[in-house]
Amino acid sequence: MIENLNGIRETVNYRKDTRLRLYNNVQIEDYPDHWHTPVEIIMPIENIYSVVVGGHTITLNPTDIIFICPGVIHSLKAHGKGRRIIFQAEITMFTAIREFESILSLMSPVLKITKENPHDIHKHICNLLLQINEEYNNSNILMETIIYSKLLNIFVLVGRNYTSNSVFFNGLD
Repeated sequence: MIENLNGIRETVNYRKDTRLRLYNNVQIEDYPDHWHTPVEIIMPIENIYSVVVGGHTITLNPTDIIFICPGVIHSLKAHGKGRRIIFQAEITMFTAIREFESILSLMSPVLKITKENPHDIHKHICNLLLQINEEYNNSNILMETIIYSKLLNIFVLVGRNYTSNSVFFNGLD
């Protein structure tokens, strides 16, 4: 999965003519400490998966979702066979939106969302990620535009539903 690693900096190989990369990852492979400029969203589909940030291990069960903010050093650990969606997207164009930086700060350094989160946010984000996965793999016209609109919708859901530390687990508490 990590194709270009210079020290601990990963240069993401985006899909041609986009600033997006999505893996339907099935490798039984761990990935060392690294960081990158795109946001990374991981959702295991089968089996557990772990993300290590700042010495803290965050275990993801199937359909748990984790957001890893740009520039955050992290490593990934597979626990045997499994399948997971790993989505990376450059989000610099969102910084022109006044509220976006506030939303990103709510997610920093990582944000884990599970079925236990209130207001069905998990269900909505899970559905949007599955739609992004389908759109990415079907290469329809305006694929990048549709994916970014869904990603922006995900950020809006996070921003609107973040009401207290009990709602979200940032993985480092």
